[in-house]
Amino acid sequence: LSHGVRLCFVGTHFPIGGVRAAIDEVEQPGDIASVLRSAKIALAKSLRQVLRRAVHSNILCSNTILVIQGDLNSRTLLDPSGGSPRDVLLELIGDTCLQAAIQEGLNLPPGRWHEIASCKEAYHLPVTYKFTDCPGSFFRRQDPRPHGQLGPGTHLSLGDVFAETELVRRTMMAFHEEEPLAHLDSDLYRRTMMGIPGEQLEAWGLQFKEAGFRPFRFPASPDRTIYWVPDVLASRIAWSLPHGGYKVCHHQHGSDHRPVSLEAVLHVAPHNMAAAAAAEAAAEATTRLQVLAHRPESQLESGGLCQSDNGESDSEH
Repeated sequence: LSHGVRLCFVGTHFPIGGVRAAIDEVEQPGDIASVLRSAKIALAKSLRQVLRRAVHSNILCSNTILVIQGDLNSRTLLDPSGGSPRDVLLELIGDTCLQAAIQEGLNLPPGRWHEIASCKEAYHLPVTYKFTDCPGSFFRRQDPRPHGQLGPGTHLSLGDVFAETELVRRTMMAFHEEEPLAHLDSDLYRRTMMGIPGEQLEAWGLQFKEAGFRPFRFPASPDRTIYWVPDVLASRIAWSLPHGGYKVCHHQHGSDHRPVSLEAVLHVAPHNMAAAAAAEAAAEATTRLQVLAHRPESQLESGGLCQSDNGESDSEH
């Protein structure tokens, strides 16, 4: 590209095993923080492997943006205390210490992962999983309509799903307000789904089988596009989204995921040698301070992440 910037695109399908095991811990008494931490570390292992392989292939340098897209197998976490839902990938991207641990020891310039179509809350993410094989009636194609008349729905967010479940969740919290919330964990995801009327599930095409339902099958946004960029380059780039963000094709059938597209325009500012040197020095100093300030946690996290560095048991599938 212009201004000496390189783009490298990777399609991937991350393993679900580690994230699934972390989320299924809700079947045992536990708080949302420990479940979220386990899920983030499981997803961070996959991101570390991507960086490690890119380093071994001599792909990454200070002028390279690494874009990965596909089923990253992020999942939705519910808070037994009634707080806002969490998205594992969104929480991981916002975790500065874990971001540093992901690339520790990989001989990379200071950098981090970002999402192109970023958002602040899980409510705004599109639902791309878990659906039935056939499109829901809310999204089915209909005959062309007169100009100005609304057609079938084209968007379903996690916020839409939780709007339908808010009443049942508040009822659960009120009913059990004097009992330990941990006892609700094993049923929280299933009961939340039961709060959505059957006709609404059918209209959206969401799949829910009450018998044998597991927390990791809760509606989620696993199909995403993220990128790793050195901090010195991050200050020179910006993304614009002509269509506002992710677009989900709810008319496609044959899978429990729905296809996703994202149109984004990358803007690159000219390279400034003095500013770049100052930014790089500041990024390195910030990274060192973060490691020193959080050394016990950093050692624990990066040690866990590095367990897969010498093997392929946690590789992408």
